[in-house]
Amino acid sequence: MDIENYEIFVNAVQSGSISMAAAENGYTQSAVSYIFKALEKKCGFKLVHRSRDGISLTKFGEMLLPKISAVIDADKELQYLIFQINNVMTGTVTLGCSSTIYKIFFLPIINKFHGKYPNIVFKIIDGSSDDNDRRLASGEIDMGIFPYQANINHSFVFIKDDPLLVLLPDHNMRYENRMFPIEDFAQYPFITSSLNDEFHILADCEARGIPMNVVLKTQDVYTAAYSVEAGLGVTVVPELSMRTKRDLHVNSACLSPTYSRRLCIYTREGERLDPVAQVFYDFCRSELPKIARE
Repeated sequence: MDIENYEIFVNAVQSGSISMAAAENGYTQSAVSYIFKALEKKCGFKLVHRSRDGISLTKFGEMLLPKISAVIDADKELQYLIFQINNVMTGTVTLGCSSTIYKIFFLPIINKFHGKYPNIVFKIIDGSSDDNDRRLASGEIDMGIFPYQANINHSFVFIKDDPLLVLLPDHNMRYENRMFPIEDFAQYPFITSSLNDEFHILADCEARGIPMNVVLKTQDVYTAAYSVEAGLGVTVVPELSMRTKRDLHVNSACLSPTYSRRLCIYTREGERLDPVAQVFYDFCRSELPKIARE
């Protein structure tokens, strides 16, 4: 059965009349009756009851109607997308991410994507994982890349594990070429780089009975890094963040035990993206694994 026949079926059910559906779609009544019989034959059961007053759905027809309507809606979206592509796709895609994530992941993808679709406009909104979680839920952004958290209820695809590093003032050479045991945090003033303890360092230290002397709280990793450079204490930052800041005079060490953040690309749970955003999302899913391996 093609989409047009599905549409005639739905029209007839909504109007309750085969003859009315035939007139609205330019068919004869016998042609519409044939469409119904063919669909019922394909399914293997009756879909409608026929009477002098018109038609009504059977129990099985009621079960199938939402699925048939969904197929019709999906086809309309597909045809619209094909039209957009053939007629120079235009629109806006709104992304949520940090400046680091934008530079490492989204920027090279957008640059490549613009080669195919030069008329797409991108809007970038900076923010934390909690910020972007709320923005996804409200529809303010179409998608975002941020660390996995169990309480975020959106569709996601894993991208990369990003190890966490300890940053120390450049005069501290104690951990050069060696690991930083988490117990050693008790020896230094600590600067948080995540106000909601996104990296779980504080919670883990508390669970292990390791005393923490927090002297500064920020949700910006670079503010934390500059504070380490000034000698205020030590902090924990993602390794990828340090790739984009090479002018800092600090030393770094890997944590023991190892910690990392799981970066994922998120979209709204249970909601279809606009066609333009969907094309970019599919492009991201194709390109992100290549970038993650670099």
